[in-house]
Amino acid sequence: MNFTTPSHSLGSLIAALSLLATLGGCGGERLSPEALAARKSLQFARPQEALDKLSEGSGDSTAEGHYLRACALEQLERIDAAKAEIKLALDAKPSNPKYKGFSLRLKLFEGDSAAIDPLLELHDQNPSSAAVSLYAIFAFQAKHVRQRSEMKLRAARVQLDNAQASLKTALSLAAQIPEAQRELLGMAVWFEQPDDALKLVDALLREEPNNIEFLRDRIKVLVLG
Repeated sequence: MNFTTPSHSLGSLIAALSLLATLGGCGGERLSPEALAARKSLQFARPQEALDKLSEGSGDSTAEGHYLRACALEQLERIDAAKAEIKLALDAKPSNPKYKGFSLRLKLFEGDSAAIDPLLELHDQNPSSAAVSLYAIFAFQAKHVRQRSEMKLRAARVQLDNAQASLKTALSLAAQIPEAQRELLGMAVWFEQPDDALKLVDALLREEPNNIEFLRDRIKVLVLG
């Protein structure tokens, strides 16, 4: 499974994260210090630390704060709590595609096939969203499985191609979603994209050279290559 390397350098994008991190997703929302610290913790696979950061001082009760809590709770496999937090984020900003995509993906993970088409529609409406592109990969995979079960083999193959294209977009925009870069790295390995995966993990290791989780990930990537 190969496709061309994203035109933008992942290393350059992630190096620019310190500038981008002062802004949120839609509308240039400025993040609180707690949210910025939590995103950094999530970027380096420390979900409990992220939750602790979001609780410091008066805590972060913004939509982005709830979204980041949902990300951390999902990583800790506290799914019901994650669903509650993303609902709060959506209550505050119901049109935010990142929050919508996260919520739909949680439903998909629980086996709700009704989430497939809305998630793919969201992807069509937001082609330049790294988060939505990442979440859509799972919808394309689920649709692939469904079509294979219906013996629609050619159509099923198209869904895998679509998943790869969505992954390419998410990788090229990786700096938008530091909180999901570990997951994005896993998807690059899953789809056997060692070059893209190596660029991403090396960029992360330049910030934290002794991060054990990413050192292990780098070994997996090298074995894959």
